[in-house]
Amino acid sequence: MFNRYVIMSILANLLFAIAMFMNINISNYFNIGIYTFITVFIPALLIFIAGRYKIKDIIDEFNNYDKKKFILAAFMWALMLISAVKAYQYGEIIIVSTLFALTSLLNSIVEFFFNRDSKELIKKLIVFLVILIGVCLIRLF
Repeated sequence: MFNRYVIMSILANLLFAIAMFMNINISNYFNIGIYTFITVFIPALLIFIAGRYKIKDIIDEFNNYDKKKFILAAFMWALMLISAVKAYQYGEIIIVSTLFALTSLLNSIVEFFFNRDSKELIKKLIVFLVILIGVCLIRLF
């Protein structure tokens, strides 16, 4: 049941929670756009350097994708990062983090309508209901 991937997932979520806690406190002192750029650019630069990638490899990878969709996805990702930090700054952390957990459900619904992929939709709907019940219980106490 607990293989190395489950342990890595638990560790990744724990580290993400710690990072978001630090993110919320630090981001109050910076311009949100510049702060988001720095938090994405520096790790990307470290991965680029440590991975010993060539610029040609990155250009070749970029050329494999539909440019309009790629740019749209990048824009939406940046918007999500900024929105996440702002949501954590202004909202209750338990409610905001729970609602962010529901993004997988939204992704599944979008995937269902675009690709007609329903293999795990029922399971994700059940998880959504469990999370929703958890949010309601948290709000009661």
